[in-house]
Amino acid sequence: MDEPDFDTSGTEIVRVKDTKEARRLLSSQGPLLMVVYAKWCGHCQAMYDTWKELANKVKGKAKVCVIEASKYTDKDIDGYPDMRIVKKGKARKYEGGRSVEELSSGLLSLGGKRSRRNRSRLLVRRVRKTPKRTLRRNVTFV
Repeated sequence: MDEPDFDTSGTEIVRVKDTKEARRLLSSQGPLLMVVYAKWCGHCQAMYDTWKELANKVKGKAKVCVIEASKYTDKDIDGYPDMRIVKKGKARKYEGGRSVEELSSGLLSLGGKRSRRNRSRLLVRRVRKTPKRTLRRNVTFV
């Protein structure tokens, strides 16, 4: 199988040269999407056009950075493509959807949404912390 050329010229994608530069970007303020890809990986080949479109969509607001797996020597990669979102100096693995809209919303959203389950737990804690006499005073009995 002929491996495609992941050419970033003419796009807004930033090509990272080595692991040292990748570590620096992963500890930066962001927002950015760091992608570790392999040329032989079918998933990476399919996602490359999505990354180009995403880079053009978030131009000026965020960056899309890519590094080839052979140049990335850290052993914290589970599979390819490995995508991480960096915001406010913290990098987290991106495990959301693979469309341009889902990637851009994950990259540009300021805070992560809490799941319904976590929100309901917080509500229950607030109710339990309310003193009984406050409830007696504020709730009318019929």
